[in-house]
Amino acid sequence: MFTGKNKIVLVEDDKVSLTVLKSIVSDLGAEVLNFTSASSALEFIKNDDDVKVLIPDINMPEMPGDVLVREVQQIKPWVDAYVVTSTKKINNAIPTYMSGAREIFLKPISKATLAPYIEESLNRNKRWASFLKNIKS
Repeated sequence: MFTGKNKIVLVEDDKVSLTVLKSIVSDLGAEVLNFTSASSALEFIKNDDDVKVLIPDINMPEMPGDVLVREVQQIKPWVDAYVVTSTKKINNAIPTYMSGAREIFLKPISKATLAPYIEESLNRNKRWASFLKNIKS
């Protein structure tokens, strides 16, 4: 569950936005995986315990980002989710927070805004891994 490996899953159907997100998080010390489909991302996360952070767009054609976050939180609650959106509507924000997302960020997102949250998630996961290792011994 808490390994030394760190993976960040990005889910965005717009290839330009996906490229921007990848450039923001690519040098944070984790492997970055890109998905243009929420269902593909969900299947990957179900089968990979090294995923520590999920960053989906809220408006995905087959599965909204808040639904993806909720599904992931049910099976792997240690995965931190940060949702990005270009929609400034309250009816998107409330379900997203209720899904378990830690934060919602409006596009365009900057590295200065997003990076500290991702770094904290990776550090928190590292602390938990250390804690679990020590109590199992």
